[in-house]
Amino acid sequence: PKSDLLFNYLGQLDQLLAGSNLFTFAHESSGPWHSPAARRTHALEVLCLVREGQLEVDWIHHPKIHRSETIERVAHDFIAALRTIIAHCLSDGVGGRTPSDFPLAVLDQAGVDALWRRYPDFEDVYPLSPMQRLFYVMESTRSDLGFEQWHFRLEGAVAPALLRRSIEQVVGRHSMLRTAFVSDSGPEPLQVVMRQVSLPWSEENWRGLPPAEQAARLDAFKQSDRQAGLDLTHAPLMRAALLRVADEVYHLVWSTHHLYVDGWSWPLIFREVSTTYEALRHGRELSLAPPCLYRSYVAWLREEAPDSEAYWKDALDGFQAPTPLNLAMAPAGLEARAAGVAEEIAVLDRDTTTALQSLARAQHITLSTILQAAWAILLSHYSGLPTVVFGAALSGRPAELPGIEALVGPCVNNLPVHVALTSSASLLPWLTGLQQQQFELAQNQYTPLAQIQEWAQVPWRHRLFDSLIVFQNYQVDEAARRLGSDTVLVPVSTPEATNYPLTITVAPYEDLRLRLIYQPDRFKAEVVKTFATDLLHVLRAIRQQPGLTLTEIMAMLPQSTRGKAAAMAAAAVPEQRAPYAGPTNQTEHAVASLWQNLFGVERVSLDDNFFDLGGHSLLLLQAHSRLRATLQPDLPVVALLQYPTIRTLARYLSGATERTLAPVAARDRAQKQREAMLRQRTIREQR
Repeated sequence: PKSDLLFNYLGQLDQLLAGSNLFTFAHESSGPWHSPAARRTHALEVLCLVREGQLEVDWIHHPKIHRSETIERVAHDFIAALRTIIAHCLSDGVGGRTPSDFPLAVLDQAGVDALWRRYPDFEDVYPLSPMQRLFYVMESTRSDLGFEQWHFRLEGAVAPALLRRSIEQVVGRHSMLRTAFVSDSGPEPLQVVMRQVSLPWSEENWRGLPPAEQAARLDAFKQSDRQAGLDLTHAPLMRAALLRVADEVYHLVWSTHHLYVDGWSWPLIFREVSTTYEALRHGRELSLAPPCLYRSYVAWLREEAPDSEAYWKDALDGFQAPTPLNLAMAPAGLEARAAGVAEEIAVLDRDTTTALQSLARAQHITLSTILQAAWAILLSHYSGLPTVVFGAALSGRPAELPGIEALVGPCVNNLPVHVALTSSASLLPWLTGLQQQQFELAQNQYTPLAQIQEWAQVPWRHRLFDSLIVFQNYQVDEAARRLGSDTVLVPVSTPEATNYPLTITVAPYEDLRLRLIYQPDRFKAEVVKTFATDLLHVLRAIRQQPGLTLTEIMAMLPQSTRGKAAAMAAAAVPEQRAPYAGPTNQTEHAVASLWQNLFGVERVSLDDNFFDLGGHSLLLLQAHSRLRATLQPDLPVVALLQYPTIRTLARYLSGATERTLAPVAARDRAQKQREAMLRQRTIREQR
């Protein structure tokens, strides 16, 4: 029989107006939910919603069916039942969670209980986003890669206690900034959100010291802070220090991790810190819109992201290997072992920048498209290829998710851009086509890189691209450049976390500023200087002679570098490998077969190191996925990092290796793996 009761929970309607400065809910009644002339579908309707932080329940009935006092009694009993549940859950000795509380995480009750013991009263747990998973794997292979140290100079009167409270309040508002990361609670890494965290904070007063000593202490402090690193399993993954050097001059060193934020997030954080600081300073009530939760973003990616399979198969049709880029043999000796990254700065003069912006407006294209076009021309010139592939960073923020513009968390996605350069093509029509290509790419920007590579059937041993362009077009308004109304916030050094051999960041100021961030073990400094010089040369040519063909623009570049990257790749010296040792049991055969398939080789020795063979983060995730599907469903990804050879991994999978690792042994394995990664980077250009 048909039910007489309709129970409808409409959700948190506050999310509809999150971030809006124009609309709020009216307190006046909008009248009855139903027209009196409408035919009723149920004798009693119960509509629940959350508005302005309060639960509202409407009981809709017909007075000829139910008396008002009856409905009032039922409503009263309903609220009483809710209060009973709340009181029970808040009483001493009652707590804990079940897997149903965390639908996004793959956890059984034992896993939930283990997390609860490790992180008492945690707020939420869910998987990492696809880009976070890449960051997480890269962090495991190189522990300093995700560390981000922001250094600012504060000029003006500062109240240190209020600044600390402001940062702490912003951290408390955003779930992403209260998150720890674990890899031993299930088959995939998880992020665990804490209800409360304590921000590590320090202050030092150097006002009485000579400027030279202040500078030396600042350098030593930043170096020590970087060496201390961050523990991914302990939230928050950040700390702040306020260093006073004059009465109204301070240095703020704020360190955090790339798993927490992207370039879009930082202006949001600083804007909120500034607004909160000003409100605290004047004793005003702070009014900020409820933040969008990062779990909502992870859920959207899993459940609502568009199906882009057909797009990516077509976009990468014909692509088989990364575009050759290096113009010299990989560095050797001390230079090859250089840690971290280096950079080359290039600045396009103001007149040329203004002219390119005018050209972009006139042709209905973006300045970002012009930058990508210039880099595509250079790649084609260096490689001698008519089609090239490079990476582009996109915001990864779906407009369909309410409040996404104010979400603090890493959403950026680095995606391949496949560009065809017909030699006879005129520049302007080609730019228009590239702009359309960028528009289509933006509609399909939410796909994980691993999925793209699988759809495009690109061999897993190859990365999709070795160079990445990051066009910093997110808004940084005045509130993010100041602390309150009186203190100026001046960036001194800002990080750019990247695991690509070459990253080009573009800041569209009055003069276009290009940072070419590169790995010294992959490129010599003079090669990157050539990149910078040639890139500025192509941009000036586009500005001065937009009517040229692509062939005519390339003819302006030095003949000595024409096709040189391809020649260097062809002259690569094969890697010397250890003597072959074949598999001896079923597990070793299974792992060896998988590695042979992934690396595209006929055989792999039991003692060949995964990373010496050319393993990278995407390849590691693919190996993990296949091993879970064929050998061990609950295999943690960290096992592949701890056991990077077929022999050791097979022993682990067979149960011969102790599963609970001693701390010292784990550190030794991690160190050996990092050393293998350094060796692999040194020889990668010689493959």
